[in-house]
Amino acid sequence: MQLSFRFAHGGTYGPVQCETHMRVDDVAHRLKTLVKPEEKVYARLLLEGSWLTSCQKLSETSLTDGDVIETVWASASPLAEQGNDRQEVLPRRPAILPSLDRRAGALDLLDLSGMYKLHQSLHEMEPLFTPSVQVLDIRQCGLKAPLLRQLLAQAPASLKEFRASRNFIDPSVLECLCERSFPLRVLDIGYSHCKDCSLLPRIGEILGAYLEELGVGDLAKLKTSTTLLAAAVTKCPNLKVVDFAHIDNLGFLDETFKSLAQHCPLIEAVYGYRTEPRAAMLQDFLSHSRNLAHLEVSGISAPETIRQMAELTSLRSLRLELCSSDPDMMESVCRLQVETLFLEFNGDPDAEGCAEDDIEFVLDLCDNSQELAKSFGKSPATCISLIVAAADPVVLQAVGSRLHELGPMRSHSSDHSILGALVQTPSCCVNLVRLSINFYEQIDAGTLATVAGMCPLLRIVQLNADEFGFQKTPIDEGVLALGRQCSRLEHLDF
Repeated sequence: MQLSFRFAHGGTYGPVQCETHMRVDDVAHRLKTLVKPEEKVYARLLLEGSWLTSCQKLSETSLTDGDVIETVWASASPLAEQGNDRQEVLPRRPAILPSLDRRAGALDLLDLSGMYKLHQSLHEMEPLFTPSVQVLDIRQCGLKAPLLRQLLAQAPASLKEFRASRNFIDPSVLECLCERSFPLRVLDIGYSHCKDCSLLPRIGEILGAYLEELGVGDLAKLKTSTTLLAAAVTKCPNLKVVDFAHIDNLGFLDETFKSLAQHCPLIEAVYGYRTEPRAAMLQDFLSHSRNLAHLEVSGISAPETIRQMAELTSLRSLRLELCSSDPDMMESVCRLQVETLFLEFNGDPDAEGCAEDDIEFVLDLCDNSQELAKSFGKSPATCISLIVAAADPVVLQAVGSRLHELGPMRSHSSDHSILGALVQTPSCCVNLVRLSINFYEQIDAGTLATVAGMCPLLRIVQLNADEFGFQKTPIDEGVLALGRQCSRLEHLDF
């Protein structure tokens, strides 16, 4: 059977001779070897708009000799390395536009998120921009600035939400937003390629009376001036949600938190992952934010800041990157009256015991295990994620069925086995959704199979076997068990 491949970015390859007994995954691997041998990517194959199942033989599909398969290249990097892992990374989908059926009622949401080659369908979109459209969602479309301006020009004046993360933003796009003066409740341009953010204060001035949610996460150009975001939010008295994750500049953070405290009394959620504000500035912000329900922030090293959080009666969800697993710190954290607790333990990369090839020095919860278990046992949180190098089974037992995620998420090595600890604590497996194994941890196939049987809700598994040939024994039995036992599995990283 001869097959050809059409790529989302344009161009084709083939024909390629494939035997009918080959599996779809084998075809994808052969294509990657032929076309992108040096890149860390894999090919996903679509037939008539549906993904081909990787384990299927070609003879079990509807493919015939001479078919052309739509092909999407996906990154082979772990999910956690694709920006903020709390932010959505949407599955790519063909640019199939929604139909405008007058009988179905008004179209208020135009969802084009994740569509590739959307630019080729822009001329077909104009009829969709009816006066009833209030939400335009083009997240992760990778659209260039001229196309964004074209979309904004077509959008009705009543547009209230513009969700455009992961696109290409330049001053002309921001200028267009200012000129149209949409009554936007939501503006999200985060995680985009942005050449210049200097117009952000003007956007705040024009849209601030309506704006309730502002997403500018990971826009590196915001660092060029410490007051860009601070100046914008001074005009946003109704702001409830702000995302400036990954912008770790002390001057920027000082000005931003100060401005939020002074001008945004309704703030409910702050996404500041991978930012490390000064303790005094963060504490001052917390003292003014009585409505805060969700907080993400990094670099917490003292229990005093945690105690300040305890005074926030509205706080329900917390993501902290902690620099210590000291019992006093953990006692303060576990006293917080929150429902969701996401704790990431990262230490000093220069500290003793940090290997040179570790991307990040991840702490474990193996010392003072009895005290830590006592603290976690008292926590009222019903959903707990532990981003750690390892955890003593006693600690995991205290967390129990509240455990949602476990593992280092980044490259790391440890003398303790995460799989071994899980086998000893079956109660903490029943609701586990994400599992990451340390680099350089020898995986026992039987142990992995046992864990797979204990974790029916697993969606993401990162086995993190490092370089080729490191794993001493085959793990086929364990991997097959993941496929058989974990019906919700979406991502498996070897």
